[in-house]
Amino acid sequence: MFWLIQVLVEMICESEQGNETNHRMWWVHPMNQRRGVGPRGEFHSQVKELHKYPDRFYQYFWMIITKFDELLNLVKKQIRKENTNWWHSITVEERLAVCLRCVSILIAISGQLHLLK
Repeated sequence: MFWLIQVLVEMICESEQGNETNHRMWWVHPMNQRRGVGPRGEFHSQVKELHKYPDRFYQYFWMIITKFDELLNLVKKQIRKENTNWWHSITVEERLAVCLRCVSILIAISGQLHLLK
């Protein structure tokens, strides 16, 4: 039994030594390169649709549409990123939507923490 453990440890050590020369195959993974080609992801499939349904928009962001637009106009210049030759940045609307969605999820989780005690 001991010899089996020793053989497994040696195999693991050999495989870890081979990973030291790990080189990237891509500068940007092909999956991420397709990000800017056509509408993809949650923002393009759901968030743009939520503007048609104010009650769902509020459930998703915990904010009404007019407040979202006001906030967007306030922070637009601060959160804008420039496109480069290497990648296209996400839009300011998408950037704000991701931020607000994360905050709303954290608020929802913190509201449920008392159930875990």
